[in-house]
Order: sequence, then C-alpha cells, then structure tokens
Amino acid sequence: GVYTAEPYKSELLPLFKFSSPRESKRSAERIYEKFIRYRDESDFVGMDMARKYLQLGYNITSRFSKYASGKRDNKRGTGDRDMRISKKFFKSALKQVLKDPEYADYLGL
Repeated sequence: GVYTAEPYKSELLPLFKFSSPRESKRSAERIYEKFIRYRDESDFVGMDMARKYLQLGYNITSRFSKYASGKRDNKRGTGDRDMRISKKFFKSALKQVLKDPEYADYLGL
C-alpha cells in the first residue's frame, strides 16, 4: 500500500537497505537527505513517506535484533547483533525527522 506510492517508491525504495550496519547507516543517511530535499521543496507527502521508510527500517531491524529469524514466535534473545547496531542508525535519523520544526508544523504538533 503506502510504500508503493509513486514517485516516492522509485526514489526511496532503492535507498532502503538494512542487511548490515554499514548498509543501514548509508540507507538512513540517504533517506534523511531525501527528507531534507522534500522539506526544502515543501513536499509534505514526500517528507511523510521518507519518515515512513525510516520507521520501517527501525521496526524491521528491531525485530531482527530480538529474533534471529525476524519472527516473533521464535525464542527471544537469539537476535542478530548487527541488527542491534543497524536499528540505531534508523532510530537516529527518525528522531531527527520527528524533531524537525517544519515537519512538526505539518503534523500539527
């Protein structure tokens, strides 16, 4: 659904990677850069889409950091160490987005 809306899917999906901490860091940085570009263009839908991709990255890496297979029904504590590192990059970028005054105004906060 929402992650397939064009033109944002074509711009953001190729940047979305989380298979290693290095890729996650680069991905979070590039998606955040897109967020800034959208903000500078007053493209609030683009800003929101970039935020959603950062949120998705954080959610996925959080799940894999707790469960090695990514499935919640597996034993907790068998998670992937690299995913614990990776989630920090998405979390950091997501925090920056949520602190952005222009985005906060858009959300009505």
